[in-house]
Amino acid sequence: MPLGILYARGIGVEQNLAESFKWFSLAAAQGDADSVRKRDDIAKRLDPQSLAAAKLAIQTFTPEPQPDDAVNVASPAGGWDSTPAPAITAKPAAKPIPIKRAAAR
Repeated sequence: MPLGILYARGIGVEQNLAESFKWFSLAAAQGDADSVRKRDDIAKRLDPQSLAAAKLAIQTFTPEPQPDDAVNVASPAGGWDSTPAPAITAKPAAKPIPIKRAAAR
């Protein structure tokens, strides 16, 4: 789920429309047409001071580089398409539970 939606609705984070506007704006700048509409909807809900602060946050935003271990993952032995051998865990067979029937009258 895009960060703009999470901030707009307060899902997992405190609701913050200025942050929502920022993330929708950044996504819109990358060509996401849906984010353009959502950014504009959020902008209507912000007061002029909050909107100005959010726009400044966009101008000063610098993405952090991805950690090496997040983007350079070693292939598993046998490659990505091979199926690992299932682990053998022997469990004792379940014993059937005897059903006691009431005597017929």
